[in-house]
Amino acid sequence: MVVDESEGGEKWGYIDKTGKVAIPLQFQEAYDFSEGLAVVMIGAKYGYIDKTGKTVISPSFVSAKAFSEGLAAVLIGEKWGYVDKTGKIVIPPQFDMDVASEFSEGLAAVTIGGKYGYIDNIGQVVISPQFDFAADFSDGLALVTFERKLSYIDKSGKIVIQP
Repeated sequence: MVVDESEGGEKWGYIDKTGKVAIPLQFQEAYDFSEGLAVVMIGAKYGYIDKTGKTVISPSFVSAKAFSEGLAAVLIGEKWGYVDKTGKIVIPPQFDMDVASEFSEGLAAVTIGGKYGYIDNIGQVVISPQFDFAADFSDGLALVTFERKLSYIDKSGKIVIQP
């Protein structure tokens, strides 16, 4: 990515490995590519472009996150939901503004009623919201904070390591 701060405002674009501008400086914000798409801000909304710079999901979201496991969290109004790579809402906006994470190992941390829990890729709550903090899964475990204690849970939500 490259940014130009001249002429009174930031404009973001992308460069290739040689430093040549590959996608012109035109975005208010621009983020890394993930699964072939990148989040960009056009005007005051977020959408997605492909590696040619073509808009593939129109900028219509209050906020947006990178794709992982084929889905991306998008903020619609004051709730997070998830879209697929065509921009279709596959998990309706229903999660608190606090957190809607990227998917890792088939699960994503979300907040409901101020507590963290996990959903699967169809939006079903698989680990009920009960944690004060929840990280992504890695090697079958996720770091959580529960009753002021750091712990690791497995994908069933069972505490397996309590440091």
